[in-house]
Amino acid sequence: MANRYWVGGTETWNATVGTKWALTSGGVGGQAVPTSSDDVFIDNFSGASVITAGAALNCLSLNFADGTGGAFVGTFAGAAQAINIYGSLKLTAGMTISGTGLMGFRSTAAGRTIDWAGKTWTGDITFLGAAGEWSMNAYTATKASSTFTVNAVGAAVTVTGNINMSSLSSTIIVTSGSLTLGAITVAVGYVTGSGAVARGLDLGSAVITIAAASGFVITGTNLTFAAGTSSIVFTAAAQGLHFASHTMYDVECQGGVGLITISGSNTFHNFKVNPTTTKTVTITAGEEQTITGVCEYNGATWDITKLPVGIPITAQASDNYAPSLYTTQITISCTATADAAFATINGITISLPNVGGNNWSKTIHAGYFGAGAAMTIYFTATTTAGDSGVATAASTITIPVIVAKSNVLLTEITASLTGAGITATVSLMGEEVIGSQIRSLIKVLVVGYSVTTIDAIRTTVGASAAGWSGTVTSTEYAAPYGTVNSVVIFKMLHS
Repeated sequence: MANRYWVGGTETWNATVGTKWALTSGGVGGQAVPTSSDDVFIDNFSGASVITAGAALNCLSLNFADGTGGAFVGTFAGAAQAINIYGSLKLTAGMTISGTGLMGFRSTAAGRTIDWAGKTWTGDITFLGAAGEWSMNAYTATKASSTFTVNAVGAAVTVTGNINMSSLSSTIIVTSGSLTLGAITVAVGYVTGSGAVARGLDLGSAVITIAAASGFVITGTNLTFAAGTSSIVFTAAAQGLHFASHTMYDVECQGGVGLITISGSNTFHNFKVNPTTTKTVTITAGEEQTITGVCEYNGATWDITKLPVGIPITAQASDNYAPSLYTTQITISCTATADAAFATINGITISLPNVGGNNWSKTIHAGYFGAGAAMTIYFTATTTAGDSGVATAASTITIPVIVAKSNVLLTEITASLTGAGITATVSLMGEEVIGSQIRSLIKVLVVGYSVTTIDAIRTTVGASAAGWSGTVTSTEYAAPYGTVNSVVIFKMLHS
């Protein structure tokens, strides 16, 4: 192991010895070309040189900042050659770097660092050293289809600065080893990783913007996944959310008209749909999405043919609410000029903007505030244009109690199934106002089912629903017969 200092001026870094390399900064050339065991220093004593890679390059560490002569201010042109670094990398703000080849980090030791000094890279980077450990600061890639790959057994990469790979076809790939993100922002086309090799992905508190459709696909086995307190924002029109039954934190879907498809039975902290135009959200049959925080919709419609199962709707202090599929609708009307109204329900205040001047009305969905809750509506009295005025109480509305008959039905169905020897969990998903009637959505989760069991459930539920108005319909969301779980949804009307 030795140090090598560039003293070759504007020249090509290749396998030819010549007079390009010295043992000291600004020293006499003629030393051997660096190998993977040699630390390379290119500093100010190297001159304002243009150093061009003429073949694949190898070195231990590549340092443009800490040579005796001070920071390098010339140009390093990697061309299309591979740059293999077995230690650390340190650039400087005053230099120029370019290249379209692969920069491979191949250390097998801990404590390596990568300092991009705010420079952009025009090639790809890959971490290839088994059991190597790196810490990397902010990274910007300008190549249209750039890749950032972790692919070495036991490798561990921690990123502490923002990642900007905003090209639609750019990709972060984790196929082996682990990637940990800090409190950073990430802009990328895709985040992917699959297979059976041990690997890890820790999102930390990163805010990750995904530009491509189906842009987040982490699947396979032997995966250690941690969502942390991260936020993933999807911006494409069509969006495939392939979370492989992970526990996510915050997920938001933006973008134009398109279909949002969620696969896997996932758990979210907050799930928000805030598109620029209407989107439709579908859930893969037989899979459940659980939301423990806020479920917010703005211009989104759940596709009733792919009914999401078991989503709790949480009240928000905004004008974005869940669709009426799950809730009771309440319409608030104003017959005089008012800038806005707001409602207080069980201590939660909700803004209801004026949507039409005089004689406007606003529908909210209030079922999950709890049956029998008192809702007080206030209107703001306008005195001058743009003046929100003073809030004055207008009326108190009580949310209808609509679950009584459904609860009776749940008890009847459970008792009937138990009597028939069928093990099932019966629950009320939600209710919807249909004219003067209520439509209840009953979920029956069956363990270890068969064709006979499913048919028996339909018969039993149909008998239990005798006397209800309308036709009892059912939809099965399940894998093929013989697997472990089946979900059957029954839709029933009652007065």
